[in-house]
Amino acid sequence: MSAAKEALTRDANCPCKRNPLTGQREQRSYQEDTVDRVPYSDELGIPATFEALTMRAMEMCVGYGYPYRSLLALLTDCIASDHGRQEIKQRRGASYKQLAYAAPLAGLGREERTRWYEIAESIPLSECHASHIIKRLKGE
Repeated sequence: MSAAKEALTRDANCPCKRNPLTGQREQRSYQEDTVDRVPYSDELGIPATFEALTMRAMEMCVGYGYPYRSLLALLTDCIASDHGRQEIKQRRGASYKQLAYAAPLAGLGREERTRWYEIAESIPLSECHASHIIKRLKGE
């Protein structure tokens, strides 16, 4: 069997959805995402813009005081990505479930948690930011 025929057979059996014109895999659509999230524009996930947003969060943390200042300071090594799952996380707002998970890890009480949501909305924090904060709080 020729190499081209073998590739076509392999591609036909592949569960990935491919564009028939380009042969490229189609990315999963996140439009159907039903998770409640921080309001966020996907343009904020562009690497240069994401880095600027992360720096903004770092600058804003100075005015928030403890414990929010220390939470946002965990973003110091949050790096932008221009591809893959990390980039997808940069293009979506943090889920409130993520923020709620981070709250007890950081020792936040009920009233502090409400303020944490407000801060996440005012920056706004991305899913990537929230994941990074959670990983750092867990010591990963």
